[in-house]
Amino acid sequence: MTPNPLRNSALRGALFGALMLSTEEAANLVVQQPPLSGAELSQILLWYTAVMALLGLGLSVLKEPLAHLLGLIAATGGFIAGGKVAEELWWRDHSQWAANAMGFTIGFALAGIGLWLSLRLTRDRPAWRLSLTTACCIFLPAFRAMNINAFGSPLSPEALRADGLLLLVTGAITIIAWRWSARLTHRVNLSIVGATLVIGGATAGLRGATVDGLMGPAQAQADRPDVLLVVIDTLRADHIGAYGHPVPTTPNLDRFAQSGLRYTKAGSPASWTLPSFGAFATGRYPSGHGAGLNNGEKNTQSALDGDVPTLAEQMSKRGYRTGAIVTNPYLKQSFGINRGFDSYSDALGLAHLPMFVQPLRMLTIPVMGGRYFYRPADLMVGEALEWWDAMAGGPRFLMLHLMDPHDPYNPPSVHKEAIGEPHAMAVLNEYDQEIHFTDAELGRLLDHVGPEALTIVTSDHGDTFGEHDDPYPQDHWPITRHGHTLYQELLHVPLMIRGPGITPGVIDRPVRSFDVVPTILAIASAEPLNGDGQALVELTHEETTAGLAVGAQATRFGTEKRAARLDDLKLIETRWGDELYNLASDPGELNNLAALHPEDVERLRANLPKARAPGDEQVIDEETQRQLESLGYMQ
Repeated sequence: MTPNPLRNSALRGALFGALMLSTEEAANLVVQQPPLSGAELSQILLWYTAVMALLGLGLSVLKEPLAHLLGLIAATGGFIAGGKVAEELWWRDHSQWAANAMGFTIGFALAGIGLWLSLRLTRDRPAWRLSLTTACCIFLPAFRAMNINAFGSPLSPEALRADGLLLLVTGAITIIAWRWSARLTHRVNLSIVGATLVIGGATAGLRGATVDGLMGPAQAQADRPDVLLVVIDTLRADHIGAYGHPVPTTPNLDRFAQSGLRYTKAGSPASWTLPSFGAFATGRYPSGHGAGLNNGEKNTQSALDGDVPTLAEQMSKRGYRTGAIVTNPYLKQSFGINRGFDSYSDALGLAHLPMFVQPLRMLTIPVMGGRYFYRPADLMVGEALEWWDAMAGGPRFLMLHLMDPHDPYNPPSVHKEAIGEPHAMAVLNEYDQEIHFTDAELGRLLDHVGPEALTIVTSDHGDTFGEHDDPYPQDHWPITRHGHTLYQELLHVPLMIRGPGITPGVIDRPVRSFDVVPTILAIASAEPLNGDGQALVELTHEETTAGLAVGAQATRFGTEKRAARLDDLKLIETRWGDELYNLASDPGELNNLAALHPEDVERLRANLPKARAPGDEQVIDEETQRQLESLGYMQ
């Protein structure tokens, strides 16, 4: 058969893409990240092979196989770098077209220079060329996969140790390739096929390594009930049927609410994930735990204070097997929320290495339906069921975080059909469809756990759909957004609790969502924490303080804002001035009463959460922030 250069170039590119994905999966398994599901693997493999096949065709002018592979490596690097540069330029108020034109020009120019230097330096040194190609094929995808998905920060001690091990492995394989270069150079296509099959086969063989290796069951005691805390990211209370939403988004949660207590006026301590989860970890306002503080305009993304005791630590001391299953870049272990958990699964789903996702997104080409930076509810609930059963015998404490109501939205078709399009805004339809998907999957876990466990369902914050003007109108943000204000669409969260001895009912007094922390500790007879939360009297029968203020703070953008609610009056303190609202007569917070009632402003100001002094935060390094940006989550 006559050789076909174009066909060979495309085939080599496709095989190169498969090799990159296999290397990523192997690296993720080494650092104990959950593997991709079969459906995910099929989807992402299609993108990797298709994109690299196109790049292979574009580089078919490079006839020699090793030169062609170096071209593929350089083009991949240029594509990723171009997308990142384009994103940075777009954030700096360049138009989408101008940012893409400049970004990808710079990225591919740098790639071209690198390729030219590599080919020139290895022109008469085939062993060097093979060694360089081998090292790049192994190190680059494995390095990015481990540092983004497993550790969050490549500068953490764990990441640096993993990098050192990876360098040793890469070096050993590179030396072998150099010694065998004469035999391998003329069989490079076959070598890549073999490597792909070996690594891919090893990945498939290791798939399914889950919670089986965790500690065995503990001895159950009647005074230590199992505890399940479910936090659904970005879920507004007013989009749940039990809270009056007319769209049938949550049949399972509605039944759950009927079987326990439903708090109608629960407030989140922050309008974005990290400080809110810090409160769930410690029972403190963000100023007391330090995670996600925002001092001034620099928008510090800080970790949980290392000396603050956590709920998981106290539960562990009480004899609980503690586990957390989360999927948000801000919940990576480098932010400290994991402290006290025996097992902490923080995989980011299809973000194993979104090599092509971010650049394609800058080119406005939809890819992977937005599932690339978090794991969907079906996988999260599946892992939670495995953990729960593996820890049978109790007592168990599991914190499960579900991300699906967070944009970008990609609800499965069956849930699109179930909800339809009841809203005029397409984004609201997608939001409700994602909630329906989350509810369906969570229902499996709620039924499995049953009423004998203390089960709490809440949210870390809500989301905005244009209810208020953006205080930062120059920012390039979609209509769905959070972390930038402290209005009720971001702070009013669901809080539903079911468990043994709990009389079903509806509680209309304002509470803080992190009041569940002292409540859990009290029910588990564990040592209490010195925090801001107060146990829910309906569950613990302890005394409660009348007129308890519900506060919030620590926004992600601009100077910190603080809020306090007493009964139906709410104060928001911002750099633009004070805002006072009566939530009973003005639930949309549209009529600012601050000028008319200065005495109420001062009364509520005394109830604002304590501000944190600048410089007290434990700052996450700049590289971690850039990793979060690369996942499309922050700017």
